Amino acid sequence: MDPHPTSNGKIARGQPRPVRVNQPPLSVRAMRRTARVMEQLRAALGLQRTSTVAGVRYTETSSESLRRALSRRGSGTKEYLADFPTGQRLTLRCTPSRVYADLMEPRLLPCYEILLPYLRPGMRALDFGCSTGYGSAWLLDAVGPSGAVVAVDRDREGVEYAALRYASPNAAFEVGWTEALAGETDGAFDLVVSVDAFRESDDFNATIRELWRVLKPGGWMLIVTPAVLGPNTPRAPDAARAFDPKDLSTLVRAACEDQIRSNTEDGQTPVAVRWDESGSAAPGEATPPASAEPVSSAATLDHTGVLIHKPDR
Repeated sequence: MDPHPTSNGKIARGQPRPVRVNQPPLSVRAMRRTARVMEQLRAALGLQRTSTVAGVRYTETSSESLRRALSRRGSGTKEYLADFPTGQRLTLRCTPSRVYADLMEPRLLPCYEILLPYLRPGMRALDFGCSTGYGSAWLLDAVGPSGAVVAVDRDREGVEYAALRYASPNAAFEVGWTEALAGETDGAFDLVVSVDAFRESDDFNATIRELWRVLKPGGWMLIVTPAVLGPNTPRAPDAARAFDPKDLSTLVRAACEDQIRSNTEDGQTPVAVRWDESGSAAPGEATPPASAEPVSSAATLDHTGVLIHKPDR
């Protein structure tokens, strides 16, 4: 039998029909349809789902799925009751900006992973704007039991959760902003990271100067923010402040250089700020000269980051 199409363009009898490579297999599509039907059925019956992660039990307070709740058509928030092994219970409100890694994709974790070449066991790290603490937990694993992590955020719900979920003898979770660092001496941290911490009303320059103050000479600071994707890009009311990559780089460099200049006595030339342009140089290796170009986080396309090395005195 001729396996080729007939002259009228139809498939000849007996010839296998072409596979539509851009479509998922039938079994996957069937599973997705089944999942949607189950979601609709659960919603109709008012059933709530319960799951347990690392000893913490999460119970939905409504039948609306997390995916739908956080979609454009949803309510914008999804509540859970979290029961901890210690007997404590918290009400969690998941939003696009408040991410609980046990329940949602920790999409900003790759921003922390940029720091992997610069982290060493025994370091003391500051996670400024820690949110629900999953980035802080990653830092804890990196610095090991001989190191320590101080995590600060203004969101009390996120900090209370982080202190229970990621409790560790060498971790401190604090509610606050720069005032929470008032008791830290100059150069108290080997590494400082801030991911999605800034809001429109914040004094960006003053905050960066404070983070630079508590960074140890020879240490590294990473600032990551959403990137400006366009003038009409919609953002949630509690969304982090977005920056143009070059503007972010200029602001961070100016804040750090201004502090070096103000701390320089007798009019001496301030020490040049060194920038890591590639994000791959290890501590102690040569780094490129000062530049207005930022270090792109690359791991999240809608974010940009600046990685700066504080020179040794």
